[in-house]
Amino acid sequence: ENTGIRKDGSWNFNREVKISLRDNHKNLKFSKDIERIQNGGYRFKFSNEVNLESVFELKRLIEYCENNNIYVVAMINPFPKSINEEIIKNGKHAYMNKILPEVKKIITNANFEIWDINQLTNYNMNDDEFIDAVHGVEVASVKTLLCMIDHNSILSNFVNKEKLTKALNQRRNNYIIY
Repeated sequence: ENTGIRKDGSWNFNREVKISLRDNHKNLKFSKDIERIQNGGYRFKFSNEVNLESVFELKRLIEYCENNNIYVVAMINPFPKSINEEIIKNGKHAYMNKILPEVKKIITNANFEIWDINQLTNYNMNDDEFIDAVHGVEVASVKTLLCMIDHNSILSNFVNKEKLTKALNQRRNNYIIY
């Protein structure tokens, strides 16, 4: 079904995109994810605090990158608007709003970039560009990249904004560009 791990290590979501295009009803599309948010399952565990072990591991990674001249562009990944609303309504995921403040200092002290892309409506994204609660595909990724470029990310030195914008405007659907 042209779905699975590609040679470059990324994941091809072809099957999931086909399903989403066929059944693009938000209640159905995100129903498993909403259940996970309500029950604290999978990637939506309940907690009031950020996992400090994870912060420590991030700090080690940032130090490694600093020591090896690797520039870091970090981001808080976007969730669909309806998923963000469900997380807020549930009220048992307070740690999510604490991640950025907890890690921002580590990243910016190393003169690297960090972006909070989670507020997707600020970046002209919508629920229809996500196949589930945590996966936007090409359209969401390109919009994220364009947002960073528009706000002076170092990535603007490596990306042809005009070509990327044209590709986005000529996309095949709300998920796939190429």
